[in-house]
Amino acid sequence: MAQHTQLMHTLSFEADAAIAKYQVVKFGTSDQHADVAGANESPIGIALTSASAAGECIDVLVFGFVDGVASAAIAAGDLVGAAANGQLQTITPGATTGTLRALGRAWETASASGDRISVFVNAANPFAAV
Repeated sequence: MAQHTQLMHTLSFEADAAIAKYQVVKFGTSDQHADVAGANESPIGIALTSASAAGECIDVLVFGFVDGVASAAIAAGDLVGAAANGQLQTITPGATTGTLRALGRAWETASASGDRISVFVNAANPFAAV
């Protein structure tokens, strides 16, 4: 694995439901709440801590390197966004209908669903791949 300096920015949110560490999250019922992101939803980051129930506080990485869980094979260097159940999927600009929000870039290769990979997240500057 490549070595990198830990440059990161995190924010704290109240969980709207149970959230596992390394799940992709989105804004929940307010801008102070987070919930698990589903496929093609607008992600705000990746959970660094877990919440076993609604109301618990979690830390979310919005900029920097973090692990995430792949929903399928992902190549190192691919743009990634939210997939079902807070996992990551490859985002290919112009390859699909609808709007896909890029969360960051895969820093490692995932060979299958469930693989945990390093991702560089830049939720402060997402773009729509339409």
